[in-house]
This record gives sequence, structure tokens and C-alpha cells, in this order.
Amino acid sequence: MSVEIQRKLSEIIKKQDKLKQRREEEADFKLRVNVHAGVLDRLRNEDEDIFIDMEKRYLVKISFRAENGLHPEEFEVFDAISNKRLAKVER
Repeated sequence: MSVEIQRKLSEIIKKQDKLKQRREEEADFKLRVNVHAGVLDRLRNEDEDIFIDMEKRYLVKISFRAENGLHPEEFEVFDAISNKRLAKVER
């Protein structure tokens, strides 16, 4: 599941294509990922370093929120500032 989330986040970040502009403005792009609580535990414990590296590499802030209504294979990605849903991956 972590790999799917990483791929989707990379895709969203590259689509925004504002990396150069964000570097110049020194403004962070903020994403929120809603996942099942069981998935969140794994992300925080086993995969945390991967997402920290993504934050540094792409100048993005990534936060995670447990959503028990989601199936463990589902997740949603939101722009944390505008609360606009950028992606929803369903099983």
C-alpha cells in the first residue's frame, strides 16, 4: 500500500509542476492523505523515513489522517490548504 501512496503522491506533485516556483518562493505545498487506521500505523512505523525523504526532495509537507470508513486498500489525497481532493484510489 505504501508504494501505491508514494506513486500517487509523486504523480500529484509532478502534475502541479510548481517545484521550481516553490523553491523560488520558499513556500511549501501541503498534502493530506486519508488512509485506513491500520495502514496509518504501518506508514508511521515502517515507512516514515520514505515520506520524510519525499518531503525534503519535493519541498512538500505530507500529513496523514486515519479514516476508518476507508478500506485498507483505499486512500484519498487532498490539498491540505484548499481541502480540494486531488485523488481517490479505490479497491
